[in-house]
Amino acid sequence: MKIMKKNKPVEVTIKDLGTHHELSIGKKMIGKVTELSENKYQAEHSHGILGIFKDQDSAHEEILRHWNLHN
Repeated sequence: MKIMKKNKPVEVTIKDLGTHHELSIGKKMIGKVTELSENKYQAEHSHGILGIFKDQDSAHEEILRHWNLHN
């Protein structure tokens, strides 16, 4: 039997903490993005690093993509 989840909109909060951005849904932090150098952003979640990206938006999107697949 296959159970389908309904797509529900969720509110994502991005906190700028100076050294990095934290992405949260509700009270749960789902990941963070750190600028390593110009045009180099590292995306990570609670289990490790997701990758290095050329821009901050791509790093944010990867964290959301990962969260969406595993929740």
